[in-house]
Parts: sequence; C-alpha cells; structure tokens
Amino acid sequence: MKKLPAFIFTVFFFILQSCNFDLKEVSSSVNSGGTNPEVHAKSKWTFIVYMAADNNLDSAALEDFREIECGDCNSEFVKTVVLFDRAQNAMKSESSWKGTRLFEINHSSAKSKSIQINSKALGIGSQSAELNMGDPETLISLLNFSRKYYPAEHYALIIWGHGTGYRFTASKANRAVAIDDTSGTFMSIPELRKAIKSGMGNDKLELIGFDTCFGSELEEIYELRQEANWFAGVEGVQDASGWDYSSWMNQDLETCEEGCEVAKLIERQYSAKNDKSFAIVKMDAAVDLFESFNAFSQKASLLIENKKSAEELRDKIATKSKTFSVSGSLLNPVYVEISSMTDIFLEEFPKLKDDILKVSSALKNATSESYTASQNIFPIGIYFCSLDEKGQIAESNSAYYIQGSGTDGQCQFVQKASGYVPTENQSGSLLDKLLGNYNFSH
Repeated sequence: MKKLPAFIFTVFFFILQSCNFDLKEVSSSVNSGGTNPEVHAKSKWTFIVYMAADNNLDSAALEDFREIECGDCNSEFVKTVVLFDRAQNAMKSESSWKGTRLFEINHSSAKSKSIQINSKALGIGSQSAELNMGDPETLISLLNFSRKYYPAEHYALIIWGHGTGYRFTASKANRAVAIDDTSGTFMSIPELRKAIKSGMGNDKLELIGFDTCFGSELEEIYELRQEANWFAGVEGVQDASGWDYSSWMNQDLETCEEGCEVAKLIERQYSAKNDKSFAIVKMDAAVDLFESFNAFSQKASLLIENKKSAEELRDKIATKSKTFSVSGSLLNPVYVEISSMTDIFLEEFPKLKDDILKVSSALKNATSESYTASQNIFPIGIYFCSLDEKGQIAESNSAYYIQGSGTDGQCQFVQKASGYVPTENQSGSLLDKLLGNYNFSH
C-alpha cells in the first residue's frame, strides 16, 4: 500500500512551479462530458496509468494526476492514457467530480492538458460512471482500448495505488493491488497477470511499473515475468506522494528504446527525494533468480537440525536483516530483502557460499540497470514471516502462502518454490523449519 501522512513515514510535498494551473482547473476541464475516441497514428510510446484511488489515496491521486498533466514530453511520439477512479467520499473542495474517468493527456497543449474520453467498452460515457478497478475485466478493457486507439511501438503500464505484495485475503489490509472501496474488491497478483495477458493480446508490455508499496517482491516479479520486459518499483513502503510524474515525464521519452531507459528516468527523480532503493528488474532474469533462490533454500533447510537453532536463526533474520512491513491486520506480513537474508545464512553456514554466490549473481543480473547495483544493493524482497497482534513472529501463515493448501488464487511462486515456502504437510522447506511446527525428530 502507499503510506499516508498519518503514519510515521515522512511525506514530501512537491511544489510544481513549472505548471500554471491548480486542481480547480483540472476539475473544470473534465466535467463537461467526454469526447469520442479517435484512432491515433502509431507513436513511440503509450503510457497506460491504472489509477485505483477509490480508497484513502484520493487526494494523492489528484496530485499525481496534476503531475502527469505537467509532463512536457512530445505528444507526437508519446501518448498517455489514464483511467482514474476516485473515492465516493471525495472532498468537494478538492474536485467536483466522483466516479471513474478516462483521460488522454495532451502533453503538447499549452492550455488544459487532460481530455476526457468516452469508451463504450469500458462503460464510460458523458455521464458519471463508477468502475470496479478490482475487476480484472476493467484492466483488460483498458488495455484493449489503449492498443486500439493509441497504438505504439512500446507500451508501459503503471499500476497506481495501494500494493501489498503477494497477499490475497478478504482483510482490507491484506490485499494485492487496485483496491476499490466502493466495490469492496481488489485484484490479486495472479489476476493481474491474467488480465495483462488477455488485454495485451499479441503485444507485450515493455515496462510495468508499480507506483505502490511492496512492488519489487520476488513473488510479483516471478508472476509477471512473461508479461513485460522490464519492471520498476520499490520493495518496501513508499509515501503517498509516490513518483514525481512532472519530473520524469518532462524528459525526452521519445528517445527511449527500452523500458529500462524509462525506468531509469523514474528512478532518478525518485531516488533524489527518497532514501529507499528503487528496483529496475530485467524480467527475463526472473527464472534464474527463482531457481537459484529455491535451490539455496533447499540446501539451507537441510542444515537446520533442531527447533532451537531454527528459532535463533529466524530471530536473527527478523532483527538483523533489512525488513519491510506495515500494520493493519491480525497477521502483518514481513518482507525481507533477499540479499540481506542470504548474508546472514552465509555467516551461519559458510558451506552455503557457492549457492549464495549464485543467488547474488542472479540478483545482480536481474537488477543490473538499477543505480544501487553498483553498490551491491539489490532491492528485491520476499515474504519472510507474519507478526501477530502483539508484534511477535507468528507460527501460522496465510493459506495463500502455503504450498499444497488447496487454496485458489495462489501465485506461481508459492506453487513452485518447494524449497522455500511453507508446505501443508510440513515437508521440511526453509520456512517450514523457521516458522512452522516442523517435527525435527523425523
């Protein structure tokens, strides 16, 4: 999820001096009814922003929408489409419209830069519409619409809003992406993958960006590995202000030939104002990373021989490695940066050196375009444990993260990572021993 100012993390507010309009101007430009879409000439890039703000991020979404309008890239080569869903309790002082709007952003216009668009396929016309952003069909329709009316050499999809990693439960604090309060729904990572695959048809995303919290987790990267060439996002909590669109959309995007080049522009502005590592991931490296990490996990598990040593190692990982979490549910998941966790295993079990080097090499290859890679910082996380209401490490796990539980909607990582994830029959995976009730007398 995106972190709001009420929490302990600092939110930075950006003064957009390069723009000469305010939220009222944005509001007045979108209330007169939409125009029918036209098929545009093929451009270099089409950016598709899935802005799921029908929740407590409404104000932050308006700010980011304004930033997108401030982008001064060349509209002859760069098209931007925004599906913007607002909260039903949006404050009238901030804008006079509610519901869902579809916009084309005219970056070359000297006046109002947002053009409200009608779409029969999406169910959006001149009257107010309320779409369910948690429904995969909404994203499928948006992708189909964008490819039809805004064809491009390269497509980039930005998932904007709350993000909670792999998580998929009924609890509001334990969902995945595109959280929609009006509909009471959300989109799981497997549903996101299927929606992208269906909506993109024979095309493939050049870049998928998560302007959310908990984006660059291995579970998500592995799930989406075949749907995009490049990934961009952060592994932990980010402020509600998120990415500074007015900054990176003011660059010469038409000169970018690959998704990593766009991601570097986003990373540059993000890192200048945040102390959090930003991940740029080469998606075709995800399989090697998965396989090396799973193999490491299998061998590491064999070296944990009793419950006492398992608990000591678990506590050391939880307190000494780089972890990320957020409160809000009975079981609060904790994510750990993979490289910091393997460092602890190397201290405890030197014989794992070769296996850990393979993981490190795979991490470096996957994130080689990230700025932090040169510092041997590889910002990809993974689920490690959950905390109970007392802040203690819980021995139970969500059924969505237990291999063999029979629960529908599990991500591919959980289904395949037998060396790492908890198993229904406590077969001896790494997390079976570290977190579960594994019988060491086997």
